[in-house]
Amino acid sequence: MECSAHVLSVGTSALRNFQRTCTDKNLASALLKLERGELELSDMKKVLSASGLTLDDLIDKVAQFIKNDPVQASAELNALVKRAGSLQGLKAILLCSDTHAGQLSCKALKTYLEGEGAEAAAYVINNLGKRGTFYEGLVNLMCAYGKILDKEVGDCKSCVCVNPTGGFKPESAVTYLLALADARTADVYYIHEAFRDVVSLPIFPVVPLKALLSQTKWLDESLKALKDCLKGKSLYPWRPLEI
Repeated sequence: MECSAHVLSVGTSALRNFQRTCTDKNLASALLKLERGELELSDMKKVLSASGLTLDDLIDKVAQFIKNDPVQASAELNALVKRAGSLQGLKAILLCSDTHAGQLSCKALKTYLEGEGAEAAAYVINNLGKRGTFYEGLVNLMCAYGKILDKEVGDCKSCVCVNPTGGFKPESAVTYLLALADARTADVYYIHEAFRDVVSLPIFPVVPLKALLSQTKWLDESLKALKDCLKGKSLYPWRPLEI
């Protein structure tokens, strides 16, 4: 099944795997703290500076690490490469969390994909992946998903393949649900942890969010905000990746 675009939920596997092989102990320790949310980006830059590096240098190093063995380096690419084969000319839409580690991983993944001849667009879902705004982040993902696809692929039918392998299970589950509710979805594929291979997930009909929200009286403020967002009454809950 051909896809005009692949939507990828992006986690931190590339950065985490790079950290495990990093020979600079101070940098490796800082990367671990960054992934745990225990280090600010400004402090990360200080650690890099002490090693004569910039943030862009780090991103390039992670991208090169990915290039050396993309299937082993990145959970997202493990699925994408096995599903798509060649990356040349492929269009990838990357959705990442609003965390420093998530954005660094996403930028490195984008850099690698573009180096392989793919077209890559990357977006940060506001508040996604943050401890204090976990629920809000998932609601933002629910609104942002369709709007981002409107921007990137337009109103095509059965043209998008969705890869929710990256990230934690709640984010993957919501991405799968959104794919089911979108007529542009042609396939949803995933790296099965036990099989260590790509599996296609069943596509079955669910009620589109807009239709559901138009028929339901919501009491939750976050879901009221989602209804307004889907109707275009509020700001987009996402932003381009600019780290």
